[in-house]
Amino acid sequence: MDTLHVLFVSVVCAIVFLVYLELIVSYHKRNRLGKVTYPERREFDEYSLLMRWKTTDDTIYRIGIIAAYLLMIFVVFAWGYNVFVEPFYGLTIAAALPYLFFFSNVIEVRNGGMMINGLLVNWEEIDHYEWHERKGNASLVLFYKKRKLGFKKFRSGPMPLLLSRKLEEVLKNQPYLNKGA
Repeated sequence: MDTLHVLFVSVVCAIVFLVYLELIVSYHKRNRLGKVTYPERREFDEYSLLMRWKTTDDTIYRIGIIAAYLLMIFVVFAWGYNVFVEPFYGLTIAAALPYLFFFSNVIEVRNGGMMINGLLVNWEEIDHYEWHERKGNASLVLFYKKRKLGFKKFRSGPMPLLLSRKLEEVLKNQPYLNKGA
């Protein structure tokens, strides 16, 4: 077996495994951040989007958490198959793709922080934030004080300007947050 192949598969599978683990831990710790302040009704039904925005109360998100437990086992299987049986990157890709379906487009602002795309972020962890607008959509970019999951910043998926403006109003009222340039 090629050493480069084993190294590549091991790194990719470890990243996918750790992301699913972080999603599960974030889901179970979310109530430590206090009550939900946005969206008030805990749903984004006023937006008709191709990819619907959701909160942690959404059924799809909860199914995703259950699937994340199973996908962690699948990632270990995919790694073993790729290393010991034969190279087949399709299993590794198949383990990573459910993230896009279950965990993208999740926003929930709470008293002590927010859940965004399934990841828990305390207000104290954020140095500042920016909005990047493009073609009628905007993406929220969070700049961390310290690296989180190996990254210094996080960019959300594009959201309609109406949703981004409502979210901006909520973020402006958070005492720990600073809007960047």
